[in-house]
Amino acid sequence: MNRYRFLQIPFFFSFVAAVIFAAVPRAAAQPPTGGSRSTAARGQASDDAATGREEPPEPSAVKTAVENPSEVAAASEVNVSVIPTGRQRFVAGLRASLAVNGSNRSDKDTEETVIAMLGDETDSQFARKFWIPANSTRSGWLMAEVPEDISSESMSIPLRSIHVKQTGRGEEFQNNFLGMPTSVRQLLMSWENMRTGVMLRSNRRDVDSEEMVQNLGDFIYSGRDTVAMEEQDLGMAHLDQGLLPTTARPLEPFDQLVIADDSVLSDSVAVDKIRSWLVSGGRIWIMVDRLRPESVRRLMGEAANYTIVDRVELNDFDHVQPVVFAEAEPITEAWSSEYPAELVRVLVDADEVQCEVNGWPTAFWVSVGQGEVLFTTLSPNGWMNGSEPSSTYEQLSSRFFVRRLSEESQAAELTSFLDDQIGYRIPSRNSVAGVLGIHMLLMLLLGAVLVKRKSLHYLAVIVPVTALIAAGSLVAMGKKNTDAIPSTIALGQVGRADPNSKAVRIDALASIYSQNTVDLDVRSGHSTVAEFEEDAAGEVRRVMWDDSGQSRWMFVKQPPGVVRHVASQTEYQAVTQWTAQGWFTEEGFEGRLNGLASSQCEDAVLVSTASPGMAVQIDTATGRIKTSGDNVLSAGQYIDSALMSDVQQDRQALLRNMLGPESTIINAKPSLLVWSEPVNAGMQFNDEFQRRGTLLASIPVTLMRQEAGSRFVVPPGFVTLENARGRSGFSSVYNERTGEWMGRDKAAEAVVRCLVPKSLLPCQLEGVRIDLKMNAPLRSVVIKGMRDGEFVELFSVEGPSGLMNYTITDPEFLKLDSGGGLSLMLSISDTEQERLAASGQLKDGDSAISEDQWQIDYVHFSLEGVTQGTADDASQE
Repeated sequence: MNRYRFLQIPFFFSFVAAVIFAAVPRAAAQPPTGGSRSTAARGQASDDAATGREEPPEPSAVKTAVENPSEVAAASEVNVSVIPTGRQRFVAGLRASLAVNGSNRSDKDTEETVIAMLGDETDSQFARKFWIPANSTRSGWLMAEVPEDISSESMSIPLRSIHVKQTGRGEEFQNNFLGMPTSVRQLLMSWENMRTGVMLRSNRRDVDSEEMVQNLGDFIYSGRDTVAMEEQDLGMAHLDQGLLPTTARPLEPFDQLVIADDSVLSDSVAVDKIRSWLVSGGRIWIMVDRLRPESVRRLMGEAANYTIVDRVELNDFDHVQPVVFAEAEPITEAWSSEYPAELVRVLVDADEVQCEVNGWPTAFWVSVGQGEVLFTTLSPNGWMNGSEPSSTYEQLSSRFFVRRLSEESQAAELTSFLDDQIGYRIPSRNSVAGVLGIHMLLMLLLGAVLVKRKSLHYLAVIVPVTALIAAGSLVAMGKKNTDAIPSTIALGQVGRADPNSKAVRIDALASIYSQNTVDLDVRSGHSTVAEFEEDAAGEVRRVMWDDSGQSRWMFVKQPPGVVRHVASQTEYQAVTQWTAQGWFTEEGFEGRLNGLASSQCEDAVLVSTASPGMAVQIDTATGRIKTSGDNVLSAGQYIDSALMSDVQQDRQALLRNMLGPESTIINAKPSLLVWSEPVNAGMQFNDEFQRRGTLLASIPVTLMRQEAGSRFVVPPGFVTLENARGRSGFSSVYNERTGEWMGRDKAAEAVVRCLVPKSLLPCQLEGVRIDLKMNAPLRSVVIKGMRDGEFVELFSVEGPSGLMNYTITDPEFLKLDSGGGLSLMLSISDTEQERLAASGQLKDGDSAISEDQWQIDYVHFSLEGVTQGTADDASQE
């Protein structure tokens, strides 16, 4: 079955409809039944006042619209329609990309407005203000949100669009070419378990034949179907024409993207959208054999860390999957065909090479933010055994074709944090200290004068009078701050910097409070999606986009005494890229913070998903940052202060909620979290509100290569641990994803590899400090190091309880393996009762089962050594 051609059917019908639309003579516009009126006006006048709807025009306005022949003729010459575009199938609860087409056959330029409503919901309106030159046609985009409460049995939902015109009498309906005020289409719904977008064909039709594109699509389907276990003809959407709206989140419905053509990557706006989608948790498959390296670098930046050597054709070879531990044999699969497969031989520094051919990588993975990128260097026929996918390709597919985890906005976590900032204001410490200081100074001056005049008895009157004045001042200050809560907007932002560009993904939430009923004016930039967190509750809300890509919410009133929340997601382009670049010294980590004003940065902390947090000092004048092994924070601590202020306590509580195992603002590599002033990105509000705000910036740390002979100390926050194979296989004592150690009630062994940061390789370790905190009063704990392939005891403790430390200095135990890792074993013994039971010496009546539960709180490793060899100072990890 030609599934690629099947996906062209919706595009064909859209084209036919557009031709008919342009060819059919337009009927004169007539007002809808009941007269022309504002689309926002539905209900009684009292309801209008309560919900903020516009008043309908006067009946005289309707009559004028009908009786004015020039306006009727102009309306008949201008038509605007809304049709589905992009992937043609839409997902409940996510945004839909719609195309707006306009035709102006008059001799005057015109500005039109079209309103779209999805499903049965008419209170949520999505509008586009559209400028159309005289005697021309024009196309644009519109973003609308598909309702969540749609039955899974519904294969389509209605798309209603209304063409309105702004006149001197207000907003009036314009009939479509069929003479109807409302146009209705059906949007196809998507209920597939997985949605894949593909970019396979160039805009130049002579580049690839239809057969080649079809074969490429069938190849992708063959891998996808092995995961889905069924053929899903509607699961892939072709984005070959670079059709991506300039607004935010056009790729939201997709789980993964396959890029086998350069055409979309030539569009800088599309590249920004794809990269933002990737960093926030997407998966991309880059076919190196079909893309130019400069196109990949435009998308990936420094993450495209491969260099093409040459291209060769092979008729037979073995797929080899590298071993995951030393004792295992590599997995191989033979391939042979009379039609050769093309291999692009590359040199690569990747996170993980999954497959090789003749020692050259054919499939490797690179992590980018929360997302992953699969690079393949072998042509499609090299992954197939005839018409069936090879087992190697099936394994690649099982990792790539998976559901994307729904990305949770950080807005929900900010709600209570921001609501606490709206309320009565307690007089500041400086104000109170000023009043008391003036009181004390006045007492001293008056006392000195009275001593000089020998009239100290007047103090009996002066002291209570001045005390009453000071107390009255404090009472007045408190009353002024507590008489009324001022109209306030508290803005919180969580910014995640892109390590390869100036782009910053900002999740923002605004808590809005007003003393009186006001018209709420919320405006957003072209790369922002602003949404109200609370339901409309009968209130008509319309978001209007214009030709600049900016949007504005209309018909929204802020009721008195109520806190309303507006969330947004923004692709903010910083003037200077947000970076935290650094290196290791003999004292620890040092570097520089760029992009943020260091004078406004506070409470910086270095965090990752599996390593301990570390407090970071920032020089507010120069932006230099540093930390060391002495700055390790305890679990759940994110503020380095013995006496925290109320603001710091709120910050720490927020970070404890946000930085869980599934956190999206940090990953396995260290990131710098710093608090600062909010940036001017995304949303704009009324001027009459007081403003309060904060920004939590998450900036990936880039480790710079260091010259040979440089001495270094690596603090625990930069040491990555991974499980290694022991005598009994892989231990479950340590969770390398979360960095947590599991408690047990029996003996256990755990082998871990301490990975030296790549920026220091090659190097020679001179010392490894181990800080171990655990409680096992009835057991012994042994730390073993590897020498000549065998684990040898280095350190042991009987009945450990509390914090212990040990430093390895013997060079025989400090040799790194080929991957830059150092293997160590942690062994927890049986209790005496368990040993007696094992040897048969247990007395009658005694239980062989021990109830001694041991628990490891943490194991921290610090590394000390010197770099070796020649390093390229310009390269980065």
